[in-house]
Amino acid sequence: MANDFKVDTSTLQMINTFYDLHKDWFKKNIETAIFVGIRKGAEENYIIEDLGETGVVCLRLEVWHKNCEECKDDIMYSPIIRMDMREMPNRFVDKSIDLIFAKQVLEHVSKEEAEILLRSWTKIARKMVIVETPKGEYKQGPIDGNPYEVHKCALYEQDFENAGYMCYTGGYDHEDLRHLLGVWIP
Repeated sequence: MANDFKVDTSTLQMINTFYDLHKDWFKKNIETAIFVGIRKGAEENYIIEDLGETGVVCLRLEVWHKNCEECKDDIMYSPIIRMDMREMPNRFVDKSIDLIFAKQVLEHVSKEEAEILLRSWTKIARKMVIVETPKGEYKQGPIDGNPYEVHKCALYEQDFENAGYMCYTGGYDHEDLRHLLGVWIP
């Protein structure tokens, strides 16, 4: 089944194009989804809306209280749970969610915590985990007073592969910033 999925590595928005390429599969096979990390106006919000319109239960997890407040009414059928993603292994039972969608969040925890999350998400998810993160070191401090925006670790292909994910590198050759897309399918 994993080989049935195509990835467009010509863009930094690989997670969005991955969804767009396989939208029909998601709508047919996903009943529950967790979106880790939220912000108002995020590029991926259309995915939550699109899945929600077809009846998929989409939960959004966010740790920063201001993001929770700003986003509480922006997507009608997607409740927000204020929680640090590092609590997920203790709060969700194995195989309890179809899809975990994590865009630009793993770089905000330590390398050890990121590795633990990659492995724990494969236990929580029934059908797929999709993760996008900068490749390697990409320095970033707090943004708009949000201390959780600080980048604390650098991730590479091997980190995803060690946790059982297929990993793709994308972005533009003329830019220093490259992204990794990790996809786990049982």
